[in-house]
Formats: sequence, C-alpha cells, structure tokens
Amino acid sequence: MPLPLRRIAALSMLLVFCLMLPRALAAQPEGHTGWPGDWQTFWSSGEAFLILQQRGDAVSGTYQPGGGSVTGTTRDGVLRGTWSEGGESGDFIFVLSADGQSFAGRFGSGDWWNGHRAAIAQQQRPTWFSGATPQATLRSILAAGNDAIYHGREGQVRWIEPLLTYDGPEGDSSDRERRRRALWHILDISTFRLWDAPVPRAGAEPGETLAFEISPAGTSADHSLRFRLGAEGLWQLVVPPAVILQADLERLIDARGTTRLRRSNGRGPAVRAW
Repeated sequence: MPLPLRRIAALSMLLVFCLMLPRALAAQPEGHTGWPGDWQTFWSSGEAFLILQQRGDAVSGTYQPGGGSVTGTTRDGVLRGTWSEGGESGDFIFVLSADGQSFAGRFGSGDWWNGHRAAIAQQQRPTWFSGATPQATLRSILAAGNDAIYHGREGQVRWIEPLLTYDGPEGDSSDRERRRRALWHILDISTFRLWDAPVPRAGAEPGETLAFEISPAGTSADHSLRFRLGAEGLWQLVVPPAVILQADLERLIDARGTTRLRRSNGRGPAVRAW
C-alpha cells in the first residue's frame, strides 16, 4: 500500500515571504535562541533541510539533499554568508523573524531562500531506517514521507538521502529536486504491495540491480523502480533523469484518467485504490 507522498512537494509552497522585511523583524526578543537548530528551507526551484550551529557571531551548517554547507556571520538577526555545494558557491542573506521561528532571505543572484524551524523526531537515524533490501529501502522512503506529511516532521526526509542514487548526468540541487518530486508523484498514484518488492540473492555484489514494477490500480501502464546495491552495502532507489520521470508520470496519469472515464461510463470494474 503506497503512502501518499504528493504533499511532500506541496510543502515547498507553504512559505512565500516578502524578500525585504521591516527592520523591526530583526529585533531579538528576550530569551531568543538565535540561529542554531533545524530548518526546512525553500527556494524557487528546490528545498533542503538545513542544520545550523552558532558560536558567538559565527554560524555554520550543512544541508541535505545536495551535501551542501553554509558559513556566515550574524548581527542583529541578519545572517550573511556563503553557501557551497558540489564545487559551486555563492552568497546569501537571511533575516530572522521576531519570534525566531522563520527567516526570509535571498541568494546573491537575487532568488529567494526562505525557511522555518522544523521539528525532527530523531537526532540519530530513525528506527525505521534500513537499506538492507529493496523492500526495506522502499519502506524507509515511504516512512520518511509519511512522517513529514502526517506528523509535521519535514526533517525526517533528510535521512533517506543515502537511499537514493541519481542516474545519468549529475545535476544540481534543482535538478535533483525535480526528479524527487516526479518520483514521489509516481509513488503516490501507484498501487503496490511492499512485500512484492524483489528479494536480492545471497552474496549480491555492489552494482547489482533489481527492478520492481508499480502502476496505478486498474491500468496496464507501469513504472519500473530500479534498486542498485551501493558500495556501502545499502540498496539504493535509482532516480532516473527528470525527462524520463516526467514522461512516465504523464503516461501513468493519462492511463489513470482513462480508467476512471471508462468506470464513470459504466464500463469496466470499479477500482479501489489502497
């Protein structure tokens, strides 16, 4: 039974802040915690989970997905610094809200980069995390999405990054974000049973792959999930290039719509998604 993951993509629409905040928002109330903590962040074409530490006026942190890092200096609730990811880097500025629960900001390029504090259940890997088999990997990915959607713990999604590997040319964070969104949507509209996921052979070697076909209920259109055994011993879900995922997503949506049309016209059996 697939757990609905489509709302993961919708999370990126929750915060649209004004880029220029009044100076009053930079004021720090008594007992303010400042920048340290866990932040769910968004920009126009992506999102990332950012973890910040602060020592004096110096702030540093890392974000996933992307394996990026940030460093900067804060003064009066304004954090200025540099981000770096995969050999690329640039400037940013964040302005903390008066209650310390959100910030509005922008990249040096002018694109916005906003965020809000995010509660996560575990500071260490959750108990559900496993990549021992393709089934365990898929269960972990679904569990992370479910935790983010129904319990408001967006930060849980960061734990599944080691369970994903990207096929084709390595894109930037925006490309990887587009791929994940399309993949979540495919999972969301498909019907499958976790225990039907393929079982690896004993002594499987890194690089071996297994496939698992999923499809919307009542249709013949399917999408092939591929799992590859990584060098660290984890079965990773292979995320195809965005163009392939988008084409498959559109094909599955069309097939699903055609099935619903036949059913509404009184032809074909009723289909119950579960």
